[in-house]
Amino acid sequence: MTVWRRSAIRARRPASPPDPALDPQTPFALILKNSRGAAVLYALNPAARRAGLRRGQTQADARAMIPHLICKPADPEADARALTALAVWAERWSPSVSLDPAGDGLEGLFLDVTGATHLFGGEAALLAQIRDRLAEAGARARVAVAPTPGAAWALARWGEVGGEVGGEAVGDGCIADEETVRDLLAPLPVEALRIDDRTLTQARRFGLKRIGDLYPMPRAGLARRFRDGAGVGLVQRLDQALGFAGEALTPVRPPPKYRAWRTWMEPVEDIEGVAARLAELVADLSAPLVRDGQGAKALSLTGFRSDGGTTSLSVRMGRPGRDAGIWLRLFREAGLGRLELGFGLDALMLTADEVEAMTARQGALESEAEAKQAESLAALIDRLTARLGEDRVLTPEPVDSWIPERAERWRPALGR
Repeated sequence: MTVWRRSAIRARRPASPPDPALDPQTPFALILKNSRGAAVLYALNPAARRAGLRRGQTQADARAMIPHLICKPADPEADARALTALAVWAERWSPSVSLDPAGDGLEGLFLDVTGATHLFGGEAALLAQIRDRLAEAGARARVAVAPTPGAAWALARWGEVGGEVGGEAVGDGCIADEETVRDLLAPLPVEALRIDDRTLTQARRFGLKRIGDLYPMPRAGLARRFRDGAGVGLVQRLDQALGFAGEALTPVRPPPKYRAWRTWMEPVEDIEGVAARLAELVADLSAPLVRDGQGAKALSLTGFRSDGGTTSLSVRMGRPGRDAGIWLRLFREAGLGRLELGFGLDALMLTADEVEAMTARQGALESEAEAKQAESLAALIDRLTARLGEDRVLTPEPVDSWIPERAERWRPALGR
């Protein structure tokens, strides 16, 4: 998913008096000093791109081409913070969201939607939902779905927009599968493989302008034709895009092993509606824990609001468990009704943040009644802690001290 820095550009435009740069037909750019101290174009609006300007071009050259170009200073650190926040916001569609590692990583996001597209009505519906939500937030984006990160990167930036793509009609995005990705990549320029300028220059010198030009060439021979090992990088990028080589991505936040989520078309605006969907989530999360012989000691519920914000609630337990009914009761005790719904939630995600193996407890030294009493006490502590907070439910523990009144101290009972 490629996100144009529209919000960053807009934030740097003075609000008053009216700036002619607010006109979408006026070429506008953010500038940044390069390593040699020269001012270069860092981000461009569509009007500037249509005028023939390109990122990395010096401001002097750009002004020579477009004398009326409006320039403002860039703030890469603010852009990085904004994109990271956007990545967290995008977790409503995938628990694994990564910043684009190509270049400065400030233009795109990778969402791993493997096995999740059916939750949104299919790949085309997912692309439409992502694009529409970003548009509502004031961000313009090009989106694509593909079997590999490299193919998705290329198609989002260079792929066909509109029409029928990958056998499925889409409005403003590209969809490729394992059978169509090779043909969809073939007409794209070689720079869509995320190669550096030096490799790109050599490729063009050899007449290799399209990705499809590389297909009939033997890999070993292709690598040898380039100087300074550039061909090896080109072959690797080609193989990554086609799925012959793997590519590791680093999520902004590591996805939990055990998670469940729900999405819906219309925002849920009341707590009872949230509770009904939470009841489905706890059942979904309990099943894989039972399958793997695991139990959760900490759970987090994240609600994704229709206005782009999030609201969350967490609960902890003294013993690992996987009883969906108990989890639901704990969330109610923890203040489910205090969630900030805003204009409504359009997605909920439940994660198991702390998981332990569920081992059989030794009961030979205690009676059945004592065992039930211990379980009831643990459940009571969990409920009181969820309602009052860990710092309000305490238990004494012995401490080494010669002074009797200092031989005990208080600690949270949840760790009992």
